[in-house]
Amino acid sequence: MSIHNINNIKKINFNILTSVEKKNKLLSNDFSYLIKNILNKIDLIQKNAKESSKNLMLEKKGVSLSDVMIDLQKSTISMHLAVQIRNKLVSGYQEIMNMQV
Repeated sequence: MSIHNINNIKKINFNILTSVEKKNKLLSNDFSYLIKNILNKIDLIQKNAKESSKNLMLEKKGVSLSDVMIDLQKSTISMHLAVQIRNKLVSGYQEIMNMQV
């Protein structure tokens, strides 16, 4: 082996991840994507409920009170679900932080 070959060590890619690290990276991306997706859906449900209630107050055609009430209930339930998910995540985080190492 010559000294010339040792100088070429700079060209080696040291960003090699093990399969566990790759899987953890993918899971973290999937988890953040999942949470973002859920929050976007909740936002859409709330915007839909707001729009339908606005249309009812403006007495637009084709808007019934029952549809508006259903949209408002969906909005309320989705917000309660989001709060419960947040509570579970915070509880899990606190449990992990209290673990003895």
